[in-house]
Amino acid sequence: MAIRRDDGYVIIADPGSDKPILEIASVQCVHCGGHWIPQPGSGKIRGFCMRCNGPICGPGCQECVPTDLLLENMEKGRPLNFRPIVG
Repeated sequence: MAIRRDDGYVIIADPGSDKPILEIASVQCVHCGGHWIPQPGSGKIRGFCMRCNGPICGPGCQECVPTDLLLENMEKGRPLNFRPIVG
């Protein structure tokens, strides 16, 4: 059995109602920061980064560049997949 940590919630509400119509947990990609609602058996390709120890949203985020580093690369005008060599 997999242990998953919920990273957020999607709440769909009706303005005229006291209760939400739908409340469901979401998961966040450790590389791009995107959220999605897990749907087992949907056929969507997701993944897991062993370096970051967290879920990734798909093949487009397969390269390990954590969200914080991605934002720093954007701010400094570096290539988005830049990862400094630590010696």
